[in-house]
Amino acid sequence: MIQYLTPSPLLALALLALFTVSAWRQPRSAGLARSRHVLMALTFWTWLCCTPAITNTFVTAIEGPPRAADVPSTALRAANTTIVVLGSGEMWTPGRQAAPRLDENGWERLHEGVRLWRRTDGTLIFTGGPGGSDQPTLAGQMATVAHELGVPAAQVALAVRSRTTYEDLVAAKPLITGNGPVWLVTSAVHMPRALAVARQLGIDARPYPVDYRQIRQVTWRAWIPDNAAADRMNTVLHESIGRLWYRWQGWAP
Repeated sequence: MIQYLTPSPLLALALLALFTVSAWRQPRSAGLARSRHVLMALTFWTWLCCTPAITNTFVTAIEGPPRAADVPSTALRAANTTIVVLGSGEMWTPGRQAAPRLDENGWERLHEGVRLWRRTDGTLIFTGGPGGSDQPTLAGQMATVAHELGVPAAQVALAVRSRTTYEDLVAAKPLITGNGPVWLVTSAVHMPRALAVARQLGIDARPYPVDYRQIRQVTWRAWIPDNAAADRMNTVLHESIGRLWYRWQGWAP
């Protein structure tokens, strides 16, 4: 119930609906009435962004249906396997000081990457800046946790200067030295863009999507607007615009 009490964006939807109804009740000459169509459009857009069932449709279209990755059995463990885990989190303080911190997505990718490594063996490559070896990085944080989870330091490589998906994979490519299978670990909603970049760079990666955001079973409650749905829509817009930008730059097909 807490999500219904926080002020935005659910409150924005309620206020817009109130203003829209008021605008249609006023004479056409009134100032608010002249904005009635704009208010209707804004109310409709806000409703779309706040309704879980609708935002879930967009997320599912990007992620695809949840599926078990085609992970080889333990009998096929090979030291020449490479697992690329893309970092996710904050890199800077408001004062532009390097202060990397994994977010929820980053932790999910890290633990699923280690889990995959336990089944396949090989080398784990962690990516994420913001800086070099003389300052903390997302990649370094993931490596530290991986060591604590039992991954030997000799089986970990770091790409520590990357700040975007494209830079992550550019930095990871020269670290892929074996001729075995290459696995790409990232959030399911991020996988289409990341996989497109990898293949554009000539990395024949196998997708290992994690951290699914979609609602598995949509019930009547999913049609009640809430604040959590707006976060899901932000992710959809980020990935959709990001994919278009990468195509414009020639970084993805």
